[in-house]
Amino acid sequence: MQDLPISQLHLSNELFAALTKAGISTVRQLLQSSYADLLNVEEVSVSSINTLKETVAALQNSFNSEGEVDWLKYTELQNIELLHHPSGDKTSFSVIDEMVETVKEIFKREFKDSERAWVIVQRRFAFESEERLSLEELGHIFNLTRERVRQIEEKALTTLRCVLFEADYSGRKYRLSPEFNLALAELRTLILLQVNPFGLETVLLNAIEQKISFNINHSKQILLLIFSLLGITRLEFDNSELTPILGFIEPQMIRK
Repeated sequence: MQDLPISQLHLSNELFAALTKAGISTVRQLLQSSYADLLNVEEVSVSSINTLKETVAALQNSFNSEGEVDWLKYTELQNIELLHHPSGDKTSFSVIDEMVETVKEIFKREFKDSERAWVIVQRRFAFESEERLSLEELGHIFNLTRERVRQIEEKALTTLRCVLFEADYSGRKYRLSPEFNLALAELRTLILLQVNPFGLETVLLNAIEQKISFNINHSKQILLLIFSLLGITRLEFDNSELTPILGFIEPQMIRK
């Protein structure tokens, strides 16, 4: 428990920022800080310290018999909404299959105009058999500049990366279920093992298809989103007959 980053504790953005600025980034460092230490942290009030005490108490009361945190109990004690309640064993396939709804649910809680954020990501990655659109084309649809659309897309992808792969719940009153997180982590490991450091898109997709035994055609675009969130670049060519390359490609490796 003590090695957990405090980003997993659902602290307010202000309190999280104040603690990390003071060098407190793990539960261990938090527990080692005295009342006086915390009170000396800029922008940490008595009320904030009481909140921290309640958070630590909830964490300690959420231990299971194996000495791990029972996140279902923690979310209940902290009145945190749990997305994707467990409904049987989660698998890598189920994570892919549920990703569209997961993205929509996250956007509902993160963006005032969640529909706009969803459509931009949907059409940039061509989800649900939709045609892929450029930033300029989406700008015409929403009456926005190309740069503004790019900013919305970047914020949306950063949000998804924080929630799905970094477990950064600071300022958030919701959490993905432990089963979903575990399956997502397994999928992440599977993908990263196949990227070495880059290769043909078809080879990578086929390798993943064989590992989790399902038809990848209907979920290809979802996987491309997951690749992007993991920092995997998709390099396309002007010649449509050439297969795209996926991998950890540095910008300087791409010729203009």
